[in-house]
Amino acid sequence: DLLHLREGTLLEGTVRKIFPYGAQIRIGETNR
Repeated sequence: DLLHLREGTLLEGTVRKIFPYGAQIRIGETNR
């Protein structure tokens, strides 16, 4: 579980670097 959490945080950091914060929130809302 800890490893999965680590991967999720890493992925989040990468997404934030590639996309603006607003776009990331928009993507999260679409996934819901």
